[in-house]
Amino acid sequence: MIDAKTKNTIEGMLVRCQFKALCDTYFDIKFNWVIKGTSVLSGTYEDKELFFDKVIGRLNDVVQNNWKMHLLGTYIDNDVMIIEMKGEVKAKSGADYNNDYCWIFRFQEGKVVNLTAYYDSLLVDKTLAENERLFVYVKHYLKPEGIQYIDHTWFPKVKAIMQKIPGYIGFTHDTKLDKKDCVNFTVAFQSKAALDAWIVHPEHRVVDDLDSYRSRAYWEAVQSRDGVIDRETLSWVAIPSVNAGA
Repeated sequence: MIDAKTKNTIEGMLVRCQFKALCDTYFDIKFNWVIKGTSVLSGTYEDKELFFDKVIGRLNDVVQNNWKMHLLGTYIDNDVMIIEMKGEVKAKSGADYNNDYCWIFRFQEGKVVNLTAYYDSLLVDKTLAENERLFVYVKHYLKPEGIQYIDHTWFPKVKAIMQKIPGYIGFTHDTKLDKKDCVNFTVAFQSKAALDAWIVHPEHRVVDDLDSYRSRAYWEAVQSRDGVIDRETLSWVAIPSVNAGA
């Protein structure tokens, strides 16, 4: 049976959004945290560090620093405790992220061995899509004169264009990371929405300026949320260039 002290302490930690302290204090070494629904965060997590990296940390990165949690009700039945909550916080975009939660704690010998969480999956996905930083990695394969064109003309021109795009963070290039005919680019946006806006922007056609310099009939690209990664582990997508070599 869950005693009053445990109930009150957990409620207090939730109100103060002390999620890590809650896990460290009450969660068993072998536990699983199940997020129900169809959001990108839904699934089963059996490791606390993984959970905080993939879920709590990811959400913290897209909201402001004044997260509040309001308790709506607590229900106890033997070793099961159910807590209903209402979150209150602004996303970095300024939009409300006021999600509704229902957490079901299952205890065994005083420790939580399972937590099943329900929330508004659509709101989670919308908030992440609108606020989460996104990195785009690109490989352009070019002849020697194309690499010179990149360094002296194309890259400065494109960077000046992108700096005017809402949601743009940064744009870099490197000619030494890969094969001798490959130039690697990294573009960072504040959100997927910002990337999508850039893709349909008329100035995005500037990529076609490279076609006459290409050494291969394609270029490659991939999206990732991680800014420091092993590029060899990425699933690159080849994009045909119809006018390559023209």
